Amino acid sequence: MSQLHLAAVYTREVAASLARIWEIVFDWEHLAHLHEGSFAKCTLIDRGAWGWRVALATAGRPEHPQVIELRADRPAGRYVSTTIEGTGAGTEIRVRLVPQSAHCTNVMIEFHVPEDRNDRLAVIGAAYTAAYRQLWDEDEAMMQTRERMLALRSVSVPAVPVDLGRESEVRSALPLAFDFGGQPFRVVDLDPAQHDGSVRRAINRPLLAVIPALVGA
Repeated sequence: MSQLHLAAVYTREVAASLARIWEIVFDWEHLAHLHEGSFAKCTLIDRGAWGWRVALATAGRPEHPQVIELRADRPAGRYVSTTIEGTGAGTEIRVRLVPQSAHCTNVMIEFHVPEDRNDRLAVIGAAYTAAYRQLWDEDEAMMQTRERMLALRSVSVPAVPVDLGRESEVRSALPLAFDFGGQPFRVVDLDPAQHDGSVRRAINRPLLAVIPALVGA
């Protein structure tokens, strides 16, 4: 493996708690859904308390997925995302999380790449910084929405039955948004091929699922 060199450092204040950030860090499935403009498909290879490993295809090159491994050190407030295979193999993205208040966290991201030419480092660093600014903008919006949703749970609102219509009508309107018990939900088409083995064993065909509407769409 080539020696790594620092291409850029991106630092920002994220208006979300450390708990919300760790939730999204470990949520590998959100990559190809929340960040659909950046990633085309994300397939789980392995996961555990240590983090996860996935095959991740970018929106621009869906036929050439990378193998990405994320390893977290929660007590130290750090995690590292490493490109194991594919374009940029060997690259390490090192992230440090420092809570500033109950709903604000400082995030520092270092991009270490297998490149030693200064002109190339500048270009790669700028590209990574722009990409991660967008990813964190999208993550931040989702985490803030989740915080609001969790706050709503403390408000008691009578849950009145909702008639969404015939299944064919619902399917034609997917993803279908509706309110129930004072909280927003969406009906989505659950494709078992996009989930891990335990889900595929339980579901052998696409079906409808109701999920909390944590993000707008």
